[in-house]
Amino acid sequence: MKKIIALSIVLFLFGFIPKTDSQEEENPYFPYWNKKVYYSVNEAISSREKVYILNLRQTNLVELTEDVVHLKELQMINLMKNHLEKLPASFYTLKNLMEINCRQNKLNCLSAEIKKLSHLRIADFSRNQLAFLPNEFGKLKQIENLRFEENLFENFPTQLFKLKKLTTLDLSYNKIKTVEENKRCSLKLLTFLNMSYNELASFPKFISQTKCLKHLNLESNKLEKVDSEIGKLKELNTLILNNNKLKSLPESVCDLKNIELLALSNNQIEKLPENINKLESLRTLLLVGNPISETEKNRIRKQLPNTSIYF
Repeated sequence: MKKIIALSIVLFLFGFIPKTDSQEEENPYFPYWNKKVYYSVNEAISSREKVYILNLRQTNLVELTEDVVHLKELQMINLMKNHLEKLPASFYTLKNLMEINCRQNKLNCLSAEIKKLSHLRIADFSRNQLAFLPNEFGKLKQIENLRFEENLFENFPTQLFKLKKLTTLDLSYNKIKTVEENKRCSLKLLTFLNMSYNELASFPKFISQTKCLKHLNLESNKLEKVDSEIGKLKELNTLILNNNKLKSLPESVCDLKNIELLALSNNQIEKLPENINKLESLRTLLLVGNPISETEKNRIRKQLPNTSIYF
């Protein structure tokens, strides 16, 4: 049953995770999409004025040569699956970079000089060894898509609160225990937030300020309750709270008029809110592994006749 539920969530999200601009066939926001791809720095330097994409994926790099400083027009660099522990100073002089993929390296820090990458829109630092970010990271005003899953963060990087254009943030599979309350959170355009597989004991307060949020995943944390302010997230389509310590849900959950997937499996929930029938858009409700009585199951089925429910 768990495999079926997991597959259901994957298939559901596959259809609902926003398509990024880089996935479009034609992309006016990422002008490098149809440019020639270079596969070595030496090859690229010979045509330095025309180099927009450099793909050094899985080339056993231990360090990135300082010669990249010559690639002034570079807009996208793929350094995925190498052995980099840091990025050279010359890397941060590439002021036209719009997309960085450093997934699956050994990065343990990022330089304060990252603030110079003022055109950066997409950055993937997943599966590294990052535990903190420099304060200057908050100056990346154009960034829209950030991935930090499988790093070593124990606290939510507060620098991210300043990124006004951020729409997608993935911090899953870290060790985040706390999120500092921030009344000046600028994440007004955030639509996708994944903080699953962390160690959160309390529901992050800033989430209620992300009024454009459509997909929220807090699976496999240590949450005992959901903030009543969640009802403010009027655009929310997907809410995943499997594998926590929830005993109940606030009545405000019933204000989520656009919710289509509500995943609550493997908690300690005995009863859902009285007005759960208000969730008229709900397509899938996952409640496997909760101590729900047959009487309550029947009530839920009756109130949600058009929803696929899994007990």
